[in-house]
Amino acid sequence: MVSLRFASCYFLPTPNPTVIDHLFERLEANIVYVGNLPLETDVGDLVELFKHAGRIKRVAWYGENREDVPSKVAFIRFHTMIQAMNAKNWDRICYKDSILIVMMICRDQLFNSSVSIVARNIRSDTTDWQLFEAFRKYGKIYGILKPSYGTAYVGFYYEQAAHQALEMHNSMFNGNLIEVKMLQNHVSLQQVNIYDTSNVDVRLLREILVGEDRELDQFYAENNNVGNLTFNNFSNLMLNRRRLSPLHEGNPRQMG
Repeated sequence: MVSLRFASCYFLPTPNPTVIDHLFERLEANIVYVGNLPLETDVGDLVELFKHAGRIKRVAWYGENREDVPSKVAFIRFHTMIQAMNAKNWDRICYKDSILIVMMICRDQLFNSSVSIVARNIRSDTTDWQLFEAFRKYGKIYGILKPSYGTAYVGFYYEQAAHQALEMHNSMFNGNLIEVKMLQNHVSLQQVNIYDTSNVDVRLLREILVGEDRELDQFYAENNNVGNLTFNNFSNLMLNRRRLSPLHEGNPRQMG
């Protein structure tokens, strides 16, 4: 078995940190990365999806205006660090045929090249769920990512499973003849490095995340029961979620 590899936090300090940088550093423990979101996902969907994790303070989107990617990313700042840690339990659930990637921003994971494959020439409308159903017969899957139309990464827990999945090479899948090969290099599950402050898009994301969303605050003020859950109820919810997760044994259900 090959253990999951974690990418170290990318702290790329600027020569002169700004006020935004200092605020972000104070709040980063409250922020989670959510990848593989359907393009039509909005803030209301996220509030509903994570209502049992806690109160969302701010959302910054990445990739929603790009035409070369089939999904988008949300950076979500929760009211507290505990709520953010609760939210990461939604990692690897199936949401509207997408298998979400949810993690603390400082705990990036990698598609390890020794246990991961890359599939090319897949149809542009292929869903994460279809990929999961096609490759699950080879072994337990820990992650799926479509970085662009026509390409998908599938990460397994075991080397044997990844090598067996190569049987899919030059086979018909969802109407296309696909190419399946071992991944040549490790690939980050997070599609954007929020610590790369030399990136203009990243600086904008950080500025949004440290700001306030009055509409969200008003929503929670009017709906006091949203985002409030006792520890016992939350534990039971997570137990049931793990049993139904698409990347665990059993018959999964979809959320959303």
